[in-house]
Amino acid sequence: MKKTILLAGVALSFIATDAKAFYIEADPYVGFDYTYSRQKYASQFNDKFKRDNDIFTLTTGVKTDYCVGLEAFLQRSNRETQYSSYGKYTTNHIAFGVDLLGYYPVYMDLDLIGGIGIGSYYFRVRDGFGPNSNKHAYGTRFTLGTQYNLDENWGVRATYRYIKSNQNSFFKSGNEYTLGVRYTFK
Repeated sequence: MKKTILLAGVALSFIATDAKAFYIEADPYVGFDYTYSRQKYASQFNDKFKRDNDIFTLTTGVKTDYCVGLEAFLQRSNRETQYSSYGKYTTNHIAFGVDLLGYYPVYMDLDLIGGIGIGSYYFRVRDGFGPNSNKHAYGTRFTLGTQYNLDENWGVRATYRYIKSNQNSFFKSGNEYTLGVRYTFK
């Protein structure tokens, strides 16, 4: 994961650097998203933990004039509680990572967005009346969405994201439906 973040930083500095051979204009931005997430856990956990989560995400990134962008994110979910015959089960998670995004201008200020990325997911779990435990998984993220640019600086974005986890003993996959705003520094 450290190598991925290092490579993303090198790519960002390369994009923002003025080279004599070519010039790429890169516009940095920040964003805030609300995400409704539906997660799939391993079968022994699926009935115990609540699968629907409310997540808040902070993003920062750059979009180039070649319709390619790189975006870093930090997510935090609410603590979700579910009661069952086994007891009280709570979970929440924090995630961070990077996405490579492509933008396709459709009509004036409307862009289609597609992307792939990687995320690191940390879950804090309380199983019944036992002690808290931490679970960790990496996930590959596939993004499809749209962004409407209100003006030169402000944009509204709606995306769908599928997450496939590399760890099947707890978190298997997730579907995220996101609505957010972006402020571009121009």
